[in-house]
Amino acid sequence: MKFKSLWKILLLFLAFPYVNPAGAEDKGPLEVRNNFPLFLLFMNPLPESANTMQKGNFSLLQTAMQSNTSIYSSRYKPLFMQADLEVTRLSWTLNYALSDRIEIGAEIPAIYLSKGVMDSGIHAFHLALGLPDSNRGFITDYSFNFKLYDYANQLIDVKKPTIGVGDATFKSKIQILKESDFLPSLSLSPAIKAPTGKLNNGTGSGKADYGSGILLKKSFGPFSIYLNIFYIKPGEAIHSTDVALRAYTSTTFAVEYHSSETLSIILQANDLSSPYRSSDPALNGRATEFSFGFKQNLNKKTIWQLSFTEDLTHQTTPDIGFNFSLRQIFD
Repeated sequence: MKFKSLWKILLLFLAFPYVNPAGAEDKGPLEVRNNFPLFLLFMNPLPESANTMQKGNFSLLQTAMQSNTSIYSSRYKPLFMQADLEVTRLSWTLNYALSDRIEIGAEIPAIYLSKGVMDSGIHAFHLALGLPDSNRGFITDYSFNFKLYDYANQLIDVKKPTIGVGDATFKSKIQILKESDFLPSLSLSPAIKAPTGKLNNGTGSGKADYGSGILLKKSFGPFSIYLNIFYIKPGEAIHSTDVALRAYTSTTFAVEYHSSETLSIILQANDLSSPYRSSDPALNGRATEFSFGFKQNLNKKTIWQLSFTEDLTHQTTPDIGFNFSLRQIFD
């Protein structure tokens, strides 16, 4: 049933007039990431274009993501996992162009874990689209739980709503190829996540993560295609008899349609392999999400985004998410 709903969105996307607006600029993929609480502890870079800014320019990206998760797993004893909460993630990313092909950047997030406000609305949303309601029939609306146990070993146990600074990420982008008629724009992006958050309140892993990514971008008429692939090695923040951490990948594929000089419609898929290795196939499983939204130029140097995200896999993704961003470029 879920894929039927996605087809409806795709047909709506294709229904826009096929034009190639003169002067339309690429705005990049949607700045969204998997907000699942157990994955939020580790590095998951925001998707971006392979293009770089002009030397001496810098940009400020502000993002706000709100998502709702309701997961209850007790079938694979002795492992017990429960995540019933909403995540509000605010982040500020500053990038600076050292040259026309090299950028450096830093992201500082703030994370609020709460009981939330969306539980009853999600019931109605699932009912309207004929989507499965997962574990919500077994969990009280507007409750708060975030825990992961192995035997009697407490790995994560956040007992009440909390707010704090998340793990900061530092990265660079090195453009290897500029886009031509036949070749895509290609960049490499090494990154490191610093342990500025805390595992005991669910805002970070408390360990450094290391990653490296490949960014691709190619335009075809009024369409621009983006592909980000990251390989990430997490720090040993969690280790027990039945749960360990492993290297994982983060992949984003996005299609941008320039509907006018200032407005772009974007379809995007995000796939994240699990950083966990355990006996629970749900915790081991891939996390795949679909996002739909738009970006608009407020002026030549300012772009804002509004989008929503729906899960394609349940056990390792939030049920639904809403995303906003504002990007400003300064000479």
